[in-house]
Amino acid sequence: MKKITLLMLTFLILATGCNREGQTEKEEDNENYEGKEQVTEVEAVLLKKDEFSKELSANGKISAINNVEIRTKLNEPVMLIKVKNGQWVNAGETIAVLDTFELYHSFIRQKIQYEKARLDFADALVSLGYVIDDLDNVPKDQRRNAEMRSGVILAETDFALAKDKYLSAFIKAPVYGQVANLDLNEGNYPANGGYFCSIINNKRLNVDFYILEEEASIVSKGLKIDVSPFYNVKIKEKGQITAINPTVENGLIWVTAVITSETPALYDGITVKVYVKSASKQCLAVPKEAIVLRTGKKVVFTYNKGEQTAMWNYVETGEENSTHVEITKGLKEMDTVIVSGNLHLGNDVPCTISNVQ
Repeated sequence: MKKITLLMLTFLILATGCNREGQTEKEEDNENYEGKEQVTEVEAVLLKKDEFSKELSANGKISAINNVEIRTKLNEPVMLIKVKNGQWVNAGETIAVLDTFELYHSFIRQKIQYEKARLDFADALVSLGYVIDDLDNVPKDQRRNAEMRSGVILAETDFALAKDKYLSAFIKAPVYGQVANLDLNEGNYPANGGYFCSIINNKRLNVDFYILEEEASIVSKGLKIDVSPFYNVKIKEKGQITAINPTVENGLIWVTAVITSETPALYDGITVKVYVKSASKQCLAVPKEAIVLRTGKKVVFTYNKGEQTAMWNYVETGEENSTHVEITKGLKEMDTVIVSGNLHLGNDVPCTISNVQ
């Protein structure tokens, strides 16, 4: 009797073990799913064939197309500053004024000297029997003699220089843009070779980046790009490649693109991520967040509308870009693919969709 009982226990243990080994990974995952009695809220997308672009990425640096340093020609203190850092100014707008006392009086003095010299020049012509209003009829040699005796040429030159110096005291913005790097108070002299500030237009930007030489066939002039700053990767600015440097240095090729967005949320000098999109094709592709790893395999959950549950699908993938992954096997068009709330889902787990894109 004891032997029969022992044999029956052994059989039950073996049967239980065999049944355990026969479980699928889906069933094991469900046993480990702690919230299987709860209804999980998820977001989903409706899977359709769409344009899928190949993509390469690189780090780039933004530079303003208009970035002009303003330096003063004169060693005079700044008496008036009319702008602040970040302020937008128009081309030709006066942004500061230097001390003009000596400059103004020198300008007036040279103006008087020039006017006096013109009178002397007129007198010299009259003494020769000519009229100043009819200079074309004055022989060149006699006109030259009258100019030398009157000193009108030298006076005109001195007057032009004095006028230029005086006008240089009024510092003007050479281009439209924002004031930057202004670090000077009224009454002080500009330092560092007369540097006053810079004018930067962050609405017209270039981005410079490098690609590997084996990626040269992917890029071409006119190709579209996306640019994202590291401080906010959700920002996607549009751009277009404008120049490719025709040399290779240390296995890298220098590429320049212009940002085409009208009001880009980027700043001169920042580092960005550049995404270059090349040839595209029609295929099924899911957002990267839709794919989860289970027991080392790629899984995508779809929504079973009739049962209101999540369905486990093994998938095979192809190419990928920064946002999507091509699905080559495991899903079909019009599947409702779960893209959020899927990290802890199991097969046949109850769920509800809050949003379908």
